[in-house]
Amino acid sequence: MLEFEYFKCKEIERNAKLTVHKNGKAGFSEAANKLMNLDEWKWCAFARDKNETGSKNIYIVKMTEQNDCTFSLNKSGNYYYIKALSLLNDLGIDYSDESKRVIFDITAIDNNGQTVYKLTKREIKKRNKKAE
Repeated sequence: MLEFEYFKCKEIERNAKLTVHKNGKAGFSEAANKLMNLDEWKWCAFARDKNETGSKNIYIVKMTEQNDCTFSLNKSGNYYYIKALSLLNDLGIDYSDESKRVIFDITAIDNNGQTVYKLTKREIKKRNKKAE
């Protein structure tokens, strides 16, 4: 006889994401703000897991003090962003490429009692606009 363990239905308004803009800034979506409580953040740091050799996984960590690895969170209206030029260059991301948009989906994970956020990169190719 089968014994079922059911999955819980979780409502997700929109994906929490970090979108790379053509000016080298990276903006957090409203869903990311809710997930991460960005109102409580001043700085963040981006990192890779040393134990995942060759992995493309990137993590964002809330920082309580500023240092040479931190990025300041800036606010414009209800949205948060970082000036990400150095990060994008380190990751080899061409933020000025008009043919695609780079987005990182954000997922909260537990790291020994500390919540960190895993960033999963996706690229969306833009459609060519029809000649008018």
